[in-house]
Amino acid sequence: MNVYHHLGVWKYGSVIAIRFGDHRILDEPTVKKLGDEIYDVADRPDCQCLVVNLASVEGLSSIMLGKLLMLQRKMALKGGKLILCGIGP
Repeated sequence: MNVYHHLGVWKYGSVIAIRFGDHRILDEPTVKKLGDEIYDVADRPDCQCLVVNLASVEGLSSIMLGKLLMLQRKMALKGGKLILCGIGP
């Protein structure tokens, strides 16, 4: 089983849900670490539906938005689905 240091990861049947541990995802090193971990989750063979809960996130850089777009492409290429929830203003 993979260990994630910057994400909470839960599996509910065929759905994998993740939640960010950082509230402000603004600097490049944080984005890199989170990007690597979310891509690792998406690459799991049992990941066909990925829910990303952004409720605890207060700030998000444009670089992280790019990572989320790439995550959507990655899920689409494997025939999976990405759902974003808890998005605030």
